Amino acid sequence: MRIVIIGNSAAGLSCLEAFRKHDKASTVTIIGQEDRRPYSRVLLPYYLRGKVPYENLFVRGEDYYDRLSAEFVKGKVIKLLSEECCVILEDGSRISYDKLLIATGSSPIKPPIPGLSGGGVHHLWTLSDVDKLAPYFLSGKRAVVLGSGFVSLQGAWAALSRGLNVTVIELMSRIMPKALDDRGAEILASLMKKAGIDLREGTLTSSVEQIENEEYLLHFNDGSKLTADFIIVGTGVRPNIDFLEDTGVRIDSGIVVDEQMETNVTGVYAAGDVAQVPSFAGGFPVVHALWPTAVETGSIAGSCMALHRTA
Repeated sequence: MRIVIIGNSAAGLSCLEAFRKHDKASTVTIIGQEDRRPYSRVLLPYYLRGKVPYENLFVRGEDYYDRLSAEFVKGKVIKLLSEECCVILEDGSRISYDKLLIATGSSPIKPPIPGLSGGGVHHLWTLSDVDKLAPYFLSGKRAVVLGSGFVSLQGAWAALSRGLNVTVIELMSRIMPKALDDRGAEILASLMKKAGIDLREGTLTSSVEQIENEEYLLHFNDGSKLTADFIIVGTGVRPNIDFLEDTGVRIDSGIVVDEQMETNVTGVYAAGDVAQVPSFAGGFPVVHALWPTAVETGSIAGSCMALHRTA
């Protein structure tokens, strides 16, 4: 059996490990856009804080894929041909499969704010992002964080702990609106302000202007302005599923899967940030862009891919 896993982060790694517990003979190919060695996105803010050394960002050893008898291919999948059971990479090459896991993760969204561009505008999502951000983390620098989700606040805390002046801009009336209730948000906001963060809730960034000395001038809906040395954009993410257009794979807010992480297309599974899965609180399935969810759904997918044979 030929197994292909698109993505070499939490869900993809978990799938590979679970699969190999049950099937040590099938060929497995891992396709990843970044370098071969997997790292933890969760640890990136801790590296910026100086709490985790660079080498400790990597969650698997250099020999990881060799030990699990898996081939790693660096590339970007641009098309799934489900009827032909193959994926097409950006370089035109094709990789065939008998079973496929889509664990392509998500990408940060940049809001449509005029002027929000340039070398000082960053995300905090990949190792490459951190490599670009690190030179800005100098004591006394002025950082503006757009958004107050988990990743945004981790970035804000990392900057504050390194002696930077930090402002967090949240469009909604309270921070972490998707994760906290009113009381929880109030408590966290109070702690942030006491720590020295300039928190501005209910604030719309109307435009951004690059000024002299490579600084940024942010204009807000209330007429106020703020100057920054750099900007971290953390206003949400979206699943990486563009390559599934016209494939027949059912998509809602994410890829719709059953309890075995299989999509409506036989032999095609999904896990991690791209998969729409049941909520821990019950109710309608949702997308959980969280590392523990990616690990769990990847493990379920890997076991099911190994144990449930295609007829």
